[in-house]
Amino acid sequence: RRVYGSGVDGFSFFRLCHQILGWNGPTILLLKASKGDVFGAYLDEPWREWHTFYGGSGCFLFALRPRLAVCRPRRGPGARRDFMYLNTKGRAKGIRLGSSGDPDSARIAVPDQLGDATVAVRRSCLTFESADLAPSALQGDVDIDAIEVWGVGDQAAIAEAARARDADRQVRAEHVRKAGTVDKRKFLESSFDREHILGKTFANCASDSEYRRPVRDRPS
Repeated sequence: RRVYGSGVDGFSFFRLCHQILGWNGPTILLLKASKGDVFGAYLDEPWREWHTFYGGSGCFLFALRPRLAVCRPRRGPGARRDFMYLNTKGRAKGIRLGSSGDPDSARIAVPDQLGDATVAVRRSCLTFESADLAPSALQGDVDIDAIEVWGVGDQAAIAEAARARDADRQVRAEHVRKAGTVDKRKFLESSFDREHILGKTFANCASDSEYRRPVRDRPS
């Protein structure tokens, strides 16, 4: 089942996060370059926002076009376990897959700003085996035409993963509701919180400035 698709959901990092966070199951991330390269990753753990890498040894990177390649986790001395990373509020924002010790050395780096639809790709890292995932990449950057995330599993597993995501959204929304003393202006200044928790409320706003209009409480 497709969890996120840029053609349907738009090229928005925060919409991407809204769709994948809470999905309780493995996923496949697919990227299609403007020059035809198709590559991605299989991620064996649910996505979560965290300040460091996570994931298991079932993760791997792959390329489908222009030629098939599979990059499995390295083994032996010096091998790292920097499989997957998602952060919306730290120094290194975005999605990172594989690295040689820090998010800035990621094998695949999806930025938190997808307006220019550019993803950074490296040929090697200390986490996964080496291969050219996107031969058309220019100085490590590749222009992307499409990004998709697919849930993996049988029908029952997909249904359970979707239910877990719905429950996660309810918990987040309830947490915000209970925080009655929250500064609403500061909350709306957080792009991620605004999109992830209040996406439907502000779906029709044309620009970032609309989110920052003064918040007026209803009279009690």
